[in-house]
Amino acid sequence: MTETSPATNFTTIAGAAVSIPRGAFYGLVDRDFRETRVDNITARAEHDFGGVTLRNTSRYGRSEQNYIWTQPDNQQGNVYGTDAAVPATAGGQVWRRINSRYGYAEGLINQTDLFGTFATGSFRHSFAASAEFSTERARNGAYVSNPQLGTAISTGSTIVPRCTPAMLARYNCTSAANPNPNDPWASYASDTSSALAPIQKSLAQTQTWTDTSTRAGSLFDTITITDELLINLGGRFDNYKTKVSPGLAATSTAMRSTFKRDDDIWTYQAGIIYKPIPNASLYASTSTAATPPGAFLAQGQESNALNTTSQSITDALQIERTTSYEIGGKIDLFEGQLALTLAGFRTRTQNARTTVENGVVAYIGKRRINGVEFGANGNITPEWNVFGGYTYMDANIVDGGITTTTVNGVAYFAPSVNTGKQFPNTPKHSLTAFTNYKVTPALTLGGGAIYMSKVYGGYSDTRVVTNGAVVVTRELARIAPAYWRFDANAAFAVTDRIQLQANVLNVANKRYFDRAYSAHYANQAAGRTAILSLNVNY
Repeated sequence: MTETSPATNFTTIAGAAVSIPRGAFYGLVDRDFRETRVDNITARAEHDFGGVTLRNTSRYGRSEQNYIWTQPDNQQGNVYGTDAAVPATAGGQVWRRINSRYGYAEGLINQTDLFGTFATGSFRHSFAASAEFSTERARNGAYVSNPQLGTAISTGSTIVPRCTPAMLARYNCTSAANPNPNDPWASYASDTSSALAPIQKSLAQTQTWTDTSTRAGSLFDTITITDELLINLGGRFDNYKTKVSPGLAATSTAMRSTFKRDDDIWTYQAGIIYKPIPNASLYASTSTAATPPGAFLAQGQESNALNTTSQSITDALQIERTTSYEIGGKIDLFEGQLALTLAGFRTRTQNARTTVENGVVAYIGKRRINGVEFGANGNITPEWNVFGGYTYMDANIVDGGITTTTVNGVAYFAPSVNTGKQFPNTPKHSLTAFTNYKVTPALTLGGGAIYMSKVYGGYSDTRVVTNGAVVVTRELARIAPAYWRFDANAAFAVTDRIQLQANVLNVANKRYFDRAYSAHYANQAAGRTAILSLNVNY
């Protein structure tokens, strides 16, 4: 399998050397924007009955997000190039594709908690029970150049190849090596029109409407059998209802359609803790979790979203279920000043949505994570504090489904390229190590390191049929390489109530990528960043 990572220097198909500057911004100052507003209000009432406490919390929240965001795009091969003889396909160009959205999400939740302690004979109980009721809704649309017709913003998306001289003249493409975010881009009525058109929000009828409601109850109990032996037991029930109404075309006169789900979900948790000595404990636990279809409320990418064309397909969706197992131990050293932890864990997910023969959606996907985690947190001396840990995760896609290859009208089936591969954006090795030292009673200095091994963004392959069998001729994995990052910090106590704190992230100003995507895109992390804070306690 060939691995490809973000290229900072490369040569185009036409032989031109391209070097990507670190501060390259392929967006447009006069077009791109992002506006976010979040409002929350919380009310809480609580009463202690003596050993048992009753608490009720109500919270209303509303978030709005509007943006037009340029995503550098290489869908037509315009960065490397596809034909050196034609300027439009000779490479070295980035298409300024638009992602746009406007909308809001709001929700109201009311939760009643009852918690406390009691005894049954020699057994002591520490319990927590809750009842929860919530409702959420979201409305999302896109920005367009003609709301009445629903015309998309003109960016050259109808032009093939993307970066023709006309599209370069309209600044829909820019140089990969020397982008100018101040280009005088203008919004036109279409890719071929010379008439200007203001960018506006789409009509309300084009918005996607999503609504959910949840009724839930839970009960958890920690039972102390002896001072050395404790048992944790608990469960939760959720009734999750969701419905989605896809937006209509701007010119449509049809009635809205709505697609619904109603899921009942049971999850549990169980564990045992044994303390062989007062400052150490061993434990084993298992728990389940569930993600129902439509759980993201149309906010972000969702692999198990409700189908918006067929109620029968929506009815066939399944709840994605995860079971976790963990064993570990903890020991406190230096009279409880430093805690060391070690754990081994396994997580299995089933019913993941995937594709099988002839493109049919099925719920056979399986994922598995096996891992080990070590952690340290506390003081070695009264002045010297340390915290951090190491995690190893062997995260595999056990069953990624089936891919169909069709030749001369005949369908051939073979396992998906994802089967047996590492989870996207899940590092196999990760390490954090930080320390602080109190130089004087007022001054503290510290720093640390973060390491992440390479992560995969996605996989693709090329398939041919030979003698009636599918043969994979080329496998490609897009990765973000491993990296180290070093940070530093200092804090000075001006008084008992006032503290100045300075943090410098990525001290070495290292250029690295912290996330890879399935196609032509990776996220470049921030360079050296300094943050000065004033903390006031009152």
